[in-house]
Amino acid sequence: MGGQTREPFSDATWNAFLRRWEQGDYRASFFRDMVLTDVRRLGPRPTVLDIGCGRGLDGEPALQRSLAEQSGAYVGIEPDPAIPAADWFTQVHRCRLEDAPLEPASIDVALAVFVIEHVRSPKTLFRKIFEVLVEGGVFWAFTIDARHVFALASLLAQGLRIKQWCIHHARDAGVRCDVEVYPTYYRANTPCAIRRYSAGFRSVRVMNLHQTGQFDAYLPRRAHPCSHGLDRLAALLRLPGPMLVARLEK
Repeated sequence: MGGQTREPFSDATWNAFLRRWEQGDYRASFFRDMVLTDVRRLGPRPTVLDIGCGRGLDGEPALQRSLAEQSGAYVGIEPDPAIPAADWFTQVHRCRLEDAPLEPASIDVALAVFVIEHVRSPKTLFRKIFEVLVEGGVFWAFTIDARHVFALASLLAQGLRIKQWCIHHARDAGVRCDVEVYPTYYRANTPCAIRRYSAGFRSVRVMNLHQTGQFDAYLPRRAHPCSHGLDRLAALLRLPGPMLVARLEK
């Protein structure tokens, strides 16, 4: 879109999304709507890059399709050959973003949903994102905060080589666990780390998110009261929540 710059993503918009989350908004539609705000702002019909496009936006193909319908071109990055590409993609690159043959300054909005925790070299990733964005383009990252116990548990399970077993056991118990087992590093998963790797971007905003019941989909129903109590206690103590949202504008 040639580096057009419209009215920026305002503080009022940012705070409105924060209130939505605190009121229990559904995670996937919350993420989609944040991205959609910039897609519409930078339109009409901008070029959108979905990094780790996988099985939909946070596992929701319909939400991914709705985002693609607002785009002029919807480009995917998906290194896993076992995951099929949906028909709403203009093109899909079967490689890491760092290796994708994307033209510099060719992307208006990029997004990565639960991707950057799997990146071994964040410096290279963020450099590539900066390169492919137009002037005024935006990158959205949705990920797990490395300061939260969820990230620590994930790394522990990976180190003990029981992560695959935990996921299969959860699925067998009827718990939603629609994730693939990829190595996690959490090297760019704190506000400080994101700001360190995003040098050069003119605007960097990071939001840590708390929500009571945020892990209900991943736990048996009998565990919900305990989980909700821990969520409330963490918020009361002002401990970091599990979700991290970052918006970087070039």
